[in-house]
Amino acid sequence: MTAILIANIGTSDIAVKIDDYYIPVGFDRNEPNLDESGLTEDEKTVWDAQLRQSYIISELCPELGVTVTEIRNGQKSFSFRELTQKLLAAYENDQTGTWHDRIRPGRIWGVLKTATQDQKFQVKEAYIFVTDQPEFILDPKSGKQKFNQQGYPSDSIHLFSILKKWFQQEMPDLELIRQVIPENIPAVDRDGLLSYYYQFFFQHISSEQTILISIKGGTNQMQLALTMQAIASSVTNQLFINPQLSPKNILRGQASECDFTSYWRYMRSQKYQDAKIILESRWDFRGAISILDGWLTTLKFLKPYINDPKLSASNELLSRIVKTLEIGDYCLNLDNQTAKDFLANNPQLASKLSKKLVKQVSNYDSLLNLYSQCYIYYNLDQIANFLSRMSSFYEGVLEEIAKKLEIYRDFPNRTNRFEKRSFIGGKVRLHNKISEIEAWEEILLLLKSFDYWCDRRNELIHHGKGMSKERMKLLYQEVKVENPNICPPDRIIEHMAKILTSNLEIVKPEYLHKFVRTSTHHYIYSEVKDWVIDKLLKEGLQ
Repeated sequence: MTAILIANIGTSDIAVKIDDYYIPVGFDRNEPNLDESGLTEDEKTVWDAQLRQSYIISELCPELGVTVTEIRNGQKSFSFRELTQKLLAAYENDQTGTWHDRIRPGRIWGVLKTATQDQKFQVKEAYIFVTDQPEFILDPKSGKQKFNQQGYPSDSIHLFSILKKWFQQEMPDLELIRQVIPENIPAVDRDGLLSYYYQFFFQHISSEQTILISIKGGTNQMQLALTMQAIASSVTNQLFINPQLSPKNILRGQASECDFTSYWRYMRSQKYQDAKIILESRWDFRGAISILDGWLTTLKFLKPYINDPKLSASNELLSRIVKTLEIGDYCLNLDNQTAKDFLANNPQLASKLSKKLVKQVSNYDSLLNLYSQCYIYYNLDQIANFLSRMSSFYEGVLEEIAKKLEIYRDFPNRTNRFEKRSFIGGKVRLHNKISEIEAWEEILLLLKSFDYWCDRRNELIHHGKGMSKERMKLLYQEVKVENPNICPPDRIIEHMAKILTSNLEIVKPEYLHKFVRTSTHHYIYSEVKDWVIDKLLKEGLQ
């Protein structure tokens, strides 16, 4: 795969050789807990922050003609922007190669070496974010223009040109692509930067690409904004390259050593929340599978680079979660046989799934499945699916009654629901069992209340008119006078429940209270949803 690199750069990304050491130009702070092992005593002295700064001010600035100003208590300062501008001019005019040898790109060199030398990435392009802020800005207090002291002197616009020239010689196959943050977005404007980086990802990066990200350069706000938008992007394969700060490597002009890191736990929580939302609001098993399959792909990508045992454990659990969702999706598509076959052929995996789910699929009840789907689809206002399942429920009730009364042998010869109803009614009356006759008459009346909706189903769905709850209500108001037996749309589920709870016992009695006389638990689908969400939430805390 060919990956691309995305990186901020800043004042710490260049060092210049002065006497025997490469002195970082803009790295003017002391890092806590810095590893100074391997430094000679002389190098430890040179690394002192004040001494490093004095080298630049007393040696490099005069050499390049950079203005040095006294700020307070005798301390002196210079403009990084001016220094890199004049260093660039000297570098471009140098015919001997002296300046090329004296320049070292600091941390970004290690980042680029890591990105290009790893054969799995083969990075050929690197997008580099730089600042080029206005020299003067409006003072909100006075309403007048003032010098942009916090932004302009530290700009990296000329640093990029130095780096591009340097890497053209050292890494000729690598293209550095400049991305200038608009001047109306200060480098400390977090919200503005978030918007800018969002636009960058939207315009330049696709979800299929592999991206490497380096955030070490630039302001804290730039680092945070790039991190947040990278994580929030739809890119499945992403890694952060983390250059290690080593005084020894910097002073000796060597590239920083780098390691890979990933905010995979945070990314995982976002994916799990997305899956949870669509399961709770839409019962969208296929959508959740898509989200989690994508996350499995990310885990597989991260595994060689991230040394974390919990990453592998997350992978194993997620595979079980996805398989559970697939079982639910099979049943939602009335393909219970595939769900059963999977459980039968994979007993070891089945033993790690929800025991209730395994039992419900193994002892599948088709009427209860259709009833549960009708309940779900109606409440989601997916009326085309609802009417389809309602019609199947109607046919299923007749078939189940025929089996219950042991009259099924001649039942399949009847071609439509009217013939099937007549056939059952005749047989019930011949049995002369009052309880069966009464139960059948009650069911028959409820089934007849569905006839209008079954008759209209093909016209409503297949002839381009479509259907919704609101349209069902309008149709009901139009025909209820001439068709007083029609079931009101908002009572169809109630009528279906009455059919299932009739004395003919066409559904197992133990299922009735749990799945029919309740509005909270919907057979296989609630078991899948609740088990998956529970596992996602618990695993997300690890």
